Amino acid sequence: MTTTALARGATLGRTRHWASAHKSLRYRPGLDGIRAVAVLAVFVFHANPRWLPGGWLGVDVFFVLSGYLITTLLLTQRARLGRIDLTDFWLARARRLLPAVILVLLAVVTAGFFWTYAARRAALAGDALAAWFYAANWHFLLGDEAYFAAVASPSPLRHMWSLSVEEQFYLLYPLLLVLLLRLLGRTRRLALVLGALAVASALTMMLLHHPGIDPSRVYYGTDTRAQELLTGAVLASLLSPGSPISRPARIRIDDLSRRVALPALLALVACFTLVHETTPGVFEGGLLAFSVLTVLVVVAAASPNASPVQRLLSAQPLRRLGVISYGFYLWHWPVIVFLDAQRMHLHGLVLAVLQFAITLALSGLSYRFVEHPIRSRGLSGWWPRMPRLGLLSALAAAVLLAVLIALLPSSTRAVAGGTDGLQYAAPSYTPGAEQRRIMLLGNSIPFSVAASFPAGTYPDLAVDQDTNFGCDMYDAPKVVDGQVQPTTQACRDWRASWPATVAAHRPDVALVFLTHPMLDDIEVDGRVLTAGSAEHTAYLRGQLDQMVASAKDNGSAHVAVMNLACHRMPNIVGTSELTRTNDDAAVGALNAMVADWGQGAGVPVLDQFGLLCTGGYHDTINGIPLYADGLHFSTESGAIFWSWLAPQLQAIAAGR
Repeated sequence: MTTTALARGATLGRTRHWASAHKSLRYRPGLDGIRAVAVLAVFVFHANPRWLPGGWLGVDVFFVLSGYLITTLLLTQRARLGRIDLTDFWLARARRLLPAVILVLLAVVTAGFFWTYAARRAALAGDALAAWFYAANWHFLLGDEAYFAAVASPSPLRHMWSLSVEEQFYLLYPLLLVLLLRLLGRTRRLALVLGALAVASALTMMLLHHPGIDPSRVYYGTDTRAQELLTGAVLASLLSPGSPISRPARIRIDDLSRRVALPALLALVACFTLVHETTPGVFEGGLLAFSVLTVLVVVAAASPNASPVQRLLSAQPLRRLGVISYGFYLWHWPVIVFLDAQRMHLHGLVLAVLQFAITLALSGLSYRFVEHPIRSRGLSGWWPRMPRLGLLSALAAAVLLAVLIALLPSSTRAVAGGTDGLQYAAPSYTPGAEQRRIMLLGNSIPFSVAASFPAGTYPDLAVDQDTNFGCDMYDAPKVVDGQVQPTTQACRDWRASWPATVAAHRPDVALVFLTHPMLDDIEVDGRVLTAGSAEHTAYLRGQLDQMVASAKDNGSAHVAVMNLACHRMPNIVGTSELTRTNDDAAVGALNAMVADWGQGAGVPVLDQFGLLCTGGYHDTINGIPLYADGLHFSTESGAIFWSWLAPQLQAIAAGR
């Protein structure tokens, strides 16, 4: 027998063994319908959070369903074969999940060379590596990739966090299940232990969550999200082969679930519509309650008896989308990030429909030519007549992905449609005899400037900062797309405290940075002041007067203002806030107004726009990525920026 024939026979034997072990998991179209509902909710939320504020809960539906199906599969295999074949299980998961992931990673990393700004390419390479090895959730958590961030440049792989949670569950949970079955012996006890673990996970989320603070820790954490997966596992442990529940009792449970499934499904849809990340209680037991609602729908969808909910979820459009939902989820977020309003010159529903259609086409092709063949017949499914070619193709794809990830951070080519990099010759700097104290005031941008200060280069300058991420130095809340954005208590507290910080340091120069929300409409005394209007301008000028007076009254010898630079932030849904941030004309008009105010008030206005935006937006400076994330200076670019800033601060402090 030839080597090729042996390889073909071994592959066929493994496929038949797996199919025999799992053939009891009959196809239930209603479960594909649940997948479709979940992925649609996530897509709409990502396309525009205002349309479906709770659409992110679709991921929780996937978690519950995954916990149920995986536990059912493992317990069914144990009932049929007398054991759980872990190697077989993990290989089946790899065939199901890895091919589509590698395909998407190849596409995203390749697009990164053309459509991701140079400053973000190193981060994207790290994101891809973390996603490849299913550690994206902890990678994003440790790297401060806030899931609900509205302004920061998002990673096109941020959605991979949920797949990482699931894969970590697939790796560890079967081991736990085998151990529990050996220790407990009876599935009644198994259900109790799994339920206790689900409650423990929910309690961990409750303890780690702090209302009003970014919830990324509890959102990304495997420990805090295990509750949904374990809730599905509890259901499977009660209804799978070897269930401790008697047949009459299971019939009653099935009947009850079919009766309440429609209200439960409506409740899920209501959560998609009404719940958002700041809803009280959502991370303090709310997700566990949501998981229980999902369980009721899952029981009805998987029931051997028909019900209105099962018929609804089995409808052909939902069923077909559910079949390709894995690929759809993988592709949808990169499509939304790369083909955003700014790049496509489309907005609203028209843009979302186009993004949906592109995602649907990509996921359909992925399922037809990659996922289904490999899942059904292994790597030989690509080339049935030449099994070795399938293996070689897979190895080539993996090697290519590794090479692209390695090369991406060093790429400094201009983004498609962008301008050439900025070249800047730093002036000479002579330290003064007297040390001057400098204080930077504002939001996260001056924080990045302070963090990049090369103290050894400017020994006569001592730099302090009092900044707060996302806060403005005036009270009026901004109005984005007609919606007033309430001011957080943290911002109110900071605005009340910064004058005391100035008084404690008594700087020679207090440098106030303008903030991008100054480009937005604002609400003052119940009235919306349109950006650029006479009233809006008068308000800003008055606020600048107050800031300068407060800084001087609290001991700052001199006060200066830094104007705005130009940026190209990804504008995924085309919000007015980011549209104006990216509008050089709007930024220039605000800077001109502030320059006129400064001349009249005797306050120097430092022109970073003139430095960084000559000839338009630039992604690099002296061959170095200008911004770490499209908005904030990196350590390297910040040091170059200081070579321009330090002489001016030295002169202002000296009264020149």
